[in-house]
Amino acid sequence: MTGPAFDFCFLPNAPLADTVDLARLGESLGYRTMWIPDQDFLHDPFVLAAAVAHATDRIGVGIGITTPLTRHSAHIARVAASLDELSGHRLTLGLGSGNIDHVVRPMGFPAAGPLGRVREGIAAVTALLRGESVSFADDAPDVRLGVEVTRQIPLYLGARGPKMLELAGRTADGVLVESLFNGGGMEHAVGCVRSGLERSGRSTAVDVVSWQVVVVSDDPRSELDRFRSWVARMIQVGPPEAMLRIGVEPENLERVLGLLADGRAAEATDAVSDESVQCVVLVDTPDRLVERITAVLERGARSVSLVSSASAELTARNLTRFAKEVAPAFTTAG
Repeated sequence: MTGPAFDFCFLPNAPLADTVDLARLGESLGYRTMWIPDQDFLHDPFVLAAAVAHATDRIGVGIGITTPLTRHSAHIARVAASLDELSGHRLTLGLGSGNIDHVVRPMGFPAAGPLGRVREGIAAVTALLRGESVSFADDAPDVRLGVEVTRQIPLYLGARGPKMLELAGRTADGVLVESLFNGGGMEHAVGCVRSGLERSGRSTAVDVVSWQVVVVSDDPRSELDRFRSWVARMIQVGPPEAMLRIGVEPENLERVLGLLADGRAAEATDAVSDESVQCVVLVDTPDRLVERITAVLERGARSVSLVSSASAELTARNLTRFAKEVAPAFTTAG
């Protein structure tokens, strides 16, 4: 049986045991990969990934994403090599610029030039995992991993801006395209990835993953309030042109950004309109989700990852409903 792949991502804000239980549930329901983000200052994703790998047999273990802006590329490469061996070669490594405002700046790391630094990080991590030596400073010895990596670990790039999306096409096996399902977002993202592929001369297919809050609901409008803070955060992360491209109204975008710039986060959350919420998160009935996900796939996405910042209990309920009421519509004989 064939069809698009479905993954999920759980923000690790619950006890470690809850993450492990969700991984087991996801495996039993047929999800391809559980992505664990290196997000804010929650549980460490690499520790969680080791626990998930130990507790499961088949489901992919994804780091989605970590960043060379806060973690040294040599450390990323060696922990990736270790996790891939521990998991029985189920690891997928996601890299990107991370959350500049909520992670990079609070840790005191420089935030300028993220694209170039991510590009350098990808090059270093890739080379180290191929067994090559890497020089990180002119006056320092080269670095080489002291462990053998027996396969090419899939590398995905988290991206929403056009230059980062193009970089994914140039360098990555996949790209996690966050919250761009609406309007012309996905076509634009796929076009940028394709441009990177063409310019690099690569012939490989890039797995374009629609990285998306997806919620199965019998009463979608009643769910909107609990996503306003998430949408305000997405608007803050931007870039603004991406938000406009998916249908966020310019006036609402400007108002939310202005309140956030003034440090008025609660007011910014309240200012997010219903229409903006519906542009950024995918909350709908099972039948409508089938229609809307079909449209995302027709626009060029190859996979969908259900992103959740809800409790473990709500996440488990949603994963189960999606697997039983939505995913079967995309399974075809082949």
